[in-house]
Amino acid sequence: HIATTKPTSSSLARKSILLSNKENKKRDISSLSSSIIEKRLLMSLNDLDSLSNIVFPDVWDKFKILTNTNSDVLITEIIQLSQQLNERVAAEYILMKNSEIVQIIQNGILLSCFDYSSTKEDKHLTVRPYILSTLTRLVCVHRDLMAIDTQKSSSILNQIVFDLFQSILRCLTSIEVFNSFGKIQILLEVDFLKQNLRNYFTNECNTIIDAIQMTLSRRCYEKESDSQKREQLLVLDEMQSKTRMQFICLRNDKKKK
Repeated sequence: HIATTKPTSSSLARKSILLSNKENKKRDISSLSSSIIEKRLLMSLNDLDSLSNIVFPDVWDKFKILTNTNSDVLITEIIQLSQQLNERVAAEYILMKNSEIVQIIQNGILLSCFDYSSTKEDKHLTVRPYILSTLTRLVCVHRDLMAIDTQKSSSILNQIVFDLFQSILRCLTSIEVFNSFGKIQILLEVDFLKQNLRNYFTNECNTIIDAIQMTLSRRCYEKESDSQKREQLLVLDEMQSKTRMQFICLRNDKKKK
């Protein structure tokens, strides 16, 4: 006869903690791997910039002097190949950053238990945490790009900001109907993003924002009141004042020519 013992609550708790720790380690390793990949991509961008703009032209000038060659066809092809590789590296970096930001936006808009269609007379407008998290991620991207001083920093941020608003539009098309409060809540958050990210707007980005506003208007079954509009402006001003220093690098950054 083999005696069996029933697991105690403490042993089950320990097992649960161990499993949780294993999952946390997996996430940490995955996060660490992503961080290492991002750093290597940024370093590659920096190196390719230097090759295309400094190293290759300098070596070619010396080669022409030594060989008495006047044609620039070969160096032009080499630089073009380097720039194409630069574009691919930049695209991979954008893809990685977009996946993080899109997840934040999807969770914030679609998984927040926010009821966009029911009247909420007693609820006040506010910029929700997912918007602040999104901007904080962009501050980190800006910091990393400025650290390597790549010439592609502006175009990378332009693309990330465009994809950000495109993600908002996709989320909104998943919501069938808005009441006036739900509509003005989204408009407040979009306006807050616009104020902080205007340096990285392109014509395509403006088109997406127009589509967001059109989608909200078409799916809203009631007109927002004057008091809601006033509250929107007041909250917008208040949030800009509160976060002025937090997101100042995004608002003050000038596009590189």
